[in-house]
Amino acid sequence: MVIITRAIDLTKPMDSLDNYVEKWCRVSISDGTSRYYMTARINKNYIPSFVYTTTKLRGQVDKEYELMIETETDTFTATTRIIQPLRIDSVRVRASQNDASLYQVSAFANIDNTMPGSYYKFFSKIVGAELRYYSSFLGTFASVAYDPTTGFNVAKGIHNTFEGEQKFSPLYNYGDTVDVKLCTISREQFDFWNAYENSVSLSGQSFFNVARGCPSNIDGALGYWFGYGVSAVRVI
Repeated sequence: MVIITRAIDLTKPMDSLDNYVEKWCRVSISDGTSRYYMTARINKNYIPSFVYTTTKLRGQVDKEYELMIETETDTFTATTRIIQPLRIDSVRVRASQNDASLYQVSAFANIDNTMPGSYYKFFSKIVGAELRYYSSFLGTFASVAYDPTTGFNVAKGIHNTFEGEQKFSPLYNYGDTVDVKLCTISREQFDFWNAYENSVSLSGQSFFNVARGCPSNIDGALGYWFGYGVSAVRVI
């Protein structure tokens, strides 16, 4: 899934975000052997909804993938490697001490917290309420921060639909069906998501402010191109 936009000057009046989408590109991915050209489609699960994708390629563990974006005047590239995933062993659900209708989800995995240098990222999706996975709030961590007795708290993902009158809560409601996804990531990916989450948590603005201070791995542009080693479970 690739979304390409031009930079937005937030100090000036802005019309529709769709007007900043780059719709005339050639987007491709190389797996070292073949190059796959992506097709632009409308996907309402994303904002903006103009997404480049392909059904001909599925990521494989330990392989490297190069993204190439070609416009009329520029070429941008980035590479990512998919790391061997770590399996989620179990999930624990506990009611909130303050509200019995809200629940905390904790996930457990065989993470050696005595060995630094491993990094992980949680995503979550409430089935029927969210159409795709969102970054779990403050869900990025290094192996040394993992406590095997308590697991890791997989908070609800924060995104722009919580702005306005709807107040965000990191807890889940009674009866929610939640898909939990654990991604094994590189240090480069850890640095990006850590900066992203710090920006969201400190700014209180989940939509526009997050790019500030986030590292980029796109040569010639701002953004990220990441592949993950994934383990997923479902819990009610």
